[in-house]
Amino acid sequence: VSTQSTWGFSGIQVMRALTIVKYAKPVVFQQMPIPKVKSGEVLIKMRASPINPSDLGFIHGVYGCRRPTRLPVVAGLEGTGIIHEVGAGVNSSLVGKPVSLFLNSQDPNFHGCWSEFAPANLRDVIELHENTDFKMSACAIVNPITALCFIDIAKKAKTRSIIHTAAASIVGRILEQLAQKEGINVINVIRNKEEEDTIKKFGAKHVLNSTDADFAEKLKTLVNELQPQVTFNAVGNELAGKIFKAMPEQATMYQYSNISMKPLGEFLSEEFLFK
Repeated sequence: VSTQSTWGFSGIQVMRALTIVKYAKPVVFQQMPIPKVKSGEVLIKMRASPINPSDLGFIHGVYGCRRPTRLPVVAGLEGTGIIHEVGAGVNSSLVGKPVSLFLNSQDPNFHGCWSEFAPANLRDVIELHENTDFKMSACAIVNPITALCFIDIAKKAKTRSIIHTAAASIVGRILEQLAQKEGINVINVIRNKEEEDTIKKFGAKHVLNSTDADFAEKLKTLVNELQPQVTFNAVGNELAGKIFKAMPEQATMYQYSNISMKPLGEFLSEEFLFK
């Protein structure tokens, strides 16, 4: 997104933004007034913002238990930029500082990162080093913290192996590397050769292609060998049921995303009895 704001016909300074006009519809490029910074907030001149699966869920109106009800709303949950202005109670020395931010999608007054300027509560901002790459740092919060949380959950479950779907994603790549340091085996589930090659570049030993005819058989063999007590599923659809069926007794599955945008499938009621 360009960082050159303009002046509207009414004399109000405006910016360009990608907005949600209706959930589950394409975002709309439009001009809107630059947000006024409130007490405890900073106004950030955006430099970069990624498109995460959570952003797609947010655009479809299915991310989180609540969503902004006043439309249009600017999309984009995280990004990087430079503090342009500060509100009351915020040290003015922060103006000009490079930052990474992650915004609270549960806020009814949510204003996202896919705009030239974005307001953020100071607690949702992390100051970056002066020479930080804005594009690289745009993914500095959501994916790394997600992977760290997965490792924490695995350690608390006292398991030495886990299952992870959508394993070639940024989260998957970080998780594989963290797991290696902790001595935790990851059964990485991917869906094509390109994804398999990607995750293997990060040292993955156990990689299964969910589209292979013998996927279920290979998965069960690995599960019997490694006894993973935790699964982190990002895909949804029938893959969830296939993995759940192969999991050991007393194991736990965490559904943390739904990339397929399809209902979970292939669950049998009797399979819940000992999981």
